[in-house]
Amino acid sequence: MGDFSRRAVDPLVLGDMPARTTFLPQFNVLVREIAGDDEAELPDLVAGLLPNVDWVPGPIWNVAEPVILFDSVYDSTEIENEEHLRIDLVS
Repeated sequence: MGDFSRRAVDPLVLGDMPARTTFLPQFNVLVREIAGDDEAELPDLVAGLLPNVDWVPGPIWNVAEPVILFDSVYDSTEIENEEHLRIDLVS
């Protein structure tokens, strides 16, 4: 993960290797798929692993509005509706 706070908007970069990433709202986590090919199994796999995760401190990302998850190959001005995921982390 990276924090690029010097920009007008504070992005959160999730690694430097390409990997499918999604948000699982039932667990309030972002998940990157490094290996595997059955998306349907992902929520069950995450549910089984989360209780055993050894969390380490990381950056704190304060957000005041919904965030957009998109592939970093795109500039923010190039994102189209079908190429991003809007995530409402604010509650």
